[in-house]
Amino acid sequence: MQLEFAPVADDNPFDEGLRQSFEEDFKDELKDLGGFQEVATASKPSDKTLLVRYRAAGIDEGRYGLRAGRALVNALLPVGIVPSVGGGNLGVESTFLDANGVVVGRVLVQTDVRSLLATNSGAMGRIGTVTAEYISNKFSVRSSEDADKSATTVIEGKPVVNLFPENAKDKLTTLQPLIGVWDSEWTVKPTGGEPQTLHLTETAKLLADGRMFVRQLETEDLPEKAFRYVVIVWDAKNQTFKMIMIDSINGNVDSSDVAYERNGNTVKATVTTKEKIWEVTEVLSDDGNSKKGTQNIWNGDRSQLLRTITTESKKKSS
Repeated sequence: MQLEFAPVADDNPFDEGLRQSFEEDFKDELKDLGGFQEVATASKPSDKTLLVRYRAAGIDEGRYGLRAGRALVNALLPVGIVPSVGGGNLGVESTFLDANGVVVGRVLVQTDVRSLLATNSGAMGRIGTVTAEYISNKFSVRSSEDADKSATTVIEGKPVVNLFPENAKDKLTTLQPLIGVWDSEWTVKPTGGEPQTLHLTETAKLLADGRMFVRQLETEDLPEKAFRYVVIVWDAKNQTFKMIMIDSINGNVDSSDVAYERNGNTVKATVTTKEKIWEVTEVLSDDGNSKKGTQNIWNGDRSQLLRTITTESKKKSS
């Protein structure tokens, strides 16, 4: 393992004493955990060398574009976007590279202090310790048990966020069967009301190099088109899906409580907001060229079913 300080142009100043606290606790913890041996920075890396480059990762409260935990921002911007963890505004971002210089991971560990001046050596030492724990869990394989452990990306209860985009791409593969352009018929039945049938064109695709799922629906048989745009992203901080929906009926709807599961040809989703709960099931044919679905829409406490939507779709193009 090689450790390097690698600041970028706009980083906050990183006091040398605080850097030393980070490095000392990082190295001590990694030594105690085992599985890694430090090699000099000037040494030529071998196939087994992990290069760790770290920098101060501060978040300016006044700059909206750098606020962490904004799922849409995290999905659209490069992998280096800094999410917010806890209440602090200074952290250490560590990037992991293999011997060929290929980035194999990136995480942020953040303190609970409010500014760089309020940070002390103990806080920076704890950041170093947590970073070392993450590396040991993720990259150190000493037994078959460790091999299973290295597949995880989160240390339970620790302020660690996996910033590597492959994590989001893996999560969104659940929605892969839904991608394409679909000719759809929806039957909308309000509880106690008459059903209405709508003919829609539905387009679903992955954007941002597979880190964002976008679904667009527009009616084809109404005098004034009704529409719905849905964006699904993976929130690395909270380890959950997030949804942003805009449509001509509900307006703007955001949810941080989104669950997707896929079992064979069946994709299920539950989306929860304060006002409503959507339960969606879509079942695809074996060849993936048609699907049927059901949507049950409840009020916020599930005491009343507001409407049921049944759907039938045929794929027009992939």
